[in-house]
Amino acid sequence: MYRILKYVFLILLLATGNSQAKSETLTFASPAAPPLSNDQGTGKLDNIAKHLFERLGINANVYRSTQKRSVRDLNLGHIDGIVVSARQAFPNITTGIPISEPIIQGDFVALIRKSGSISPKLESLKTRRISFRDGTSILEKIFASHKSVIKVHREGQFLRLLELNRIDVAIAEKRIAQKLLTDRKAAEFKILKPPVISVKGFFIIHKKHRHLLPSLEKALKAMKRDGTYLQVMSQKTKPQKNG
Repeated sequence: MYRILKYVFLILLLATGNSQAKSETLTFASPAAPPLSNDQGTGKLDNIAKHLFERLGINANVYRSTQKRSVRDLNLGHIDGIVVSARQAFPNITTGIPISEPIIQGDFVALIRKSGSISPKLESLKTRRISFRDGTSILEKIFASHKSVIKVHREGQFLRLLELNRIDVAIAEKRIAQKLLTDRKAAEFKILKPPVISVKGFFIIHKKHRHLLPSLEKALKAMKRDGTYLQVMSQKTKPQKNG
């Protein structure tokens, strides 16, 4: 009887161990702004990351950071990955590998005062006083030699700069710009069409988790096929002060 109980105990112990292994928690930084990411870790891309790793039996803890700090923390091995990054940032990432399937297609748009009349074409914007979020690698590369640039830490600062006539144009990802205007009820500003530039964003995983890459790519594609991705990205997020 004692032997039987001993074997039962060992089986239960092994089962508990397997359950704990499956529920390990990985930590990811997201440099995106609301509604894509927020300080509560409940933004659209935050939730995409959680759903993605849930399919692998892994808990994902997501917190909001800056692009530069996210890259630094990943390179130092302090975090397990970055939720979204453009290709232009890849050269600075020494310890991460991108999932080949894009996690988002981002359209960067121009935001101006409603009374203004400006072309959203890149060549036209290069003659204007512009602002964008510090660490936005694609924009930093495009406007590297531009003399009149103000980089902000929070997108909410755009509106104040426009109000004070310190800039002519603010550039941000379309969903971020739309939420900013909605949350602030800023009717005196408008978003120009078409987008200034479109860029794909990729999830970056630390090299120590490279064994997860095939499963992550398969899971992300499956989320897009079965409608989970669209459902999460379509969910409304609560207004958040952003600036």
